[in-house]
Amino acid sequence: MKNFCRKSANVKDIPRDANGKFYFNANIFPKKFNSTYSKSLIYYLNCLDPLFEKAQAKCEFQFILTLLRNRGVQDAGWDAYENSVNTLDEIMRLENKVSGSFKGNLFLWVYAHIVEASEPYETIANLLNILNGDSYRTFNFPKRKTGWGYRNQYPIEKIVYLEQLAKKVKMPDVVIPIKNIFDKDLRNAIFHSDYSFYEGEVRLNDPSRIYSRQETLSITNKALAYHEVMKNMIEGYQRSYKESKFIDVSHGFSNDPNEKAVLIIRKNHGVTGMRDNWNPEELKSGRISWFIGKYLGYEQKYLDRREVLLPPNKIERLNRFLRLLPNSISKRVSKIVEKHFL
Repeated sequence: MKNFCRKSANVKDIPRDANGKFYFNANIFPKKFNSTYSKSLIYYLNCLDPLFEKAQAKCEFQFILTLLRNRGVQDAGWDAYENSVNTLDEIMRLENKVSGSFKGNLFLWVYAHIVEASEPYETIANLLNILNGDSYRTFNFPKRKTGWGYRNQYPIEKIVYLEQLAKKVKMPDVVIPIKNIFDKDLRNAIFHSDYSFYEGEVRLNDPSRIYSRQETLSITNKALAYHEVMKNMIEGYQRSYKESKFIDVSHGFSNDPNEKAVLIIRKNHGVTGMRDNWNPEELKSGRISWFIGKYLGYEQKYLDRREVLLPPNKIERLNRFLRLLPNSISKRVSKIVEKHFL
């Protein structure tokens, strides 16, 4: 199936008008790209960029907590959104290597994954929490009690909740992208394998419905655009922090007027954590040391020395190298590096 296309939405490459709005410029997208994807990407950027910008200005401390997606005491390997982004990136690299019904089914599953992924809902909710004068919450959508136990909230329930939060700060546009791509019937059919993909059409059994090839291309490309915008908004704001600095902690985090947060920066990544600003003498006098963030195992030595600038991600660089090697050699090299260098 042709025209399933996406391009990394490097916001720096997309022009803005005099009012700061992104606008469509065909020159930044290859001609072969699906126009629905390209135009939706610009539209969704304009819906979501003001939310990130205003939340950062309102309370930078809570904003960075939202970017970091902190879930308490967790080591590396627990970030579901990072796994989601990496998986979809790998699928997109395979795009030109698959075709026909397999490609169509693959992108339907990608669509379902995007509308169901929890973290974009959580991120939007927390940014709206900040604008509403609230704080970052580890979970904004608690499980619902039923007669058979507890269940996760459905996307439509999350959308309704986001609409309520957005209404309070008069920013209804921030919910447009997810509302624009969510189709309950299609989502249910994909997850319950209650559809067939035939000559570019998606045919649902319950309810009985046919999505034309053009409808299918439209909704999947809109979903890809939404995913790409959320991914680049989060990563872009993280990378915008290139140097460590002191920021105010939010109200309620500390009653000490001298308390500050120091940003932890990983080179080529951006902010990856925050810690207290106390010096050794102040810590000896009873000040409490704290750290919030995500770090890799080998970075512990830098954190123990209270360093604020971390080197580039060694694991990421290693993985790029390993992809170039045959699988059998890659496994052996990986074990050696893990044992002696990480």
